[in-house]
Amino acid sequence: MRRPTIRKTDIDAATASLLARGLKPTAIDFLPSGGIRFHFGASAKQADEDLDRELAEFEAQHGAS
Repeated sequence: MRRPTIRKTDIDAATASLLARGLKPTAIDFLPSGGIRFHFGASAKQADEDLDRELAEFEAQHGAS
């Protein structure tokens, strides 16, 4: 049985549709069935900024040692 073909135009169209809605995928999986799976999540930079902000809030509430 042949595996379905995933064309670059399919990927570009799906990605453009997501970006137009303000969604930025962090990873893409190509499924054996021919489907495309997008993963979403905070970037590493955003995660670092969130942790820094939370630490600053904690230190402000409990005092820095």
